[in-house]
Amino acid sequence: MRNYTIEQTACFTGGRPKSLYEDKPYSNNHKQDYLAMAYNVAELLETLYQNGIRRFISGGAQGFDSIAFSAVQILKRSHPDVENVIYIPFNHQDSRWAETGLFSKQSYRKMLNLADNVVVCDAAFDPATEPFGKVVYKLMERNKHMVNDSFVVVGQYPDTSWTMSSTKGGTANCLRYAAGTNCQLYVRDFRPQFHKK
Repeated sequence: MRNYTIEQTACFTGGRPKSLYEDKPYSNNHKQDYLAMAYNVAELLETLYQNGIRRFISGGAQGFDSIAFSAVQILKRSHPDVENVIYIPFNHQDSRWAETGLFSKQSYRKMLNLADNVVVCDAAFDPATEPFGKVVYKLMERNKHMVNDSFVVVGQYPDTSWTMSSTKGGTANCLRYAAGTNCQLYVRDFRPQFHKK
């Protein structure tokens, strides 16, 4: 692991598959869409790289987190000094995921193995014994850890409604938190144009 500074670090926030595609978000029909998203993100990452960003943090969750991780892997093909890091909220984040397929336990394990570093935000937390509300709280705390350790925040969001306090959801909450820091925000809809809702 390299000793990159916060000024050299970016993190990602974005929704789960259902927020990206309402129609069968885990279907292989969307595999090319998700791949196209990863390449769209990688284009921005190339610009960030040219501006000195070397360390990229994703949350390892289903949906945009996994797509962003793939985008960093694409960037690493031409820039091997890039560090691809995952911050997971707790162990067994994937406990309720399908075993195989898109955004599955199998793909999660592969992602963890490919990562240059994996940070467990709360290793003592057991999602199997805690109420859903506490699990959600831990996800929000993980997002704050990522933002606090970053200079740039890249967000997947379809519009500007995240700026309103009435907008619910982890991504909107994370973006509002980041907006209250010194982070630079890049909020875009990375989905391929022809498949947008």
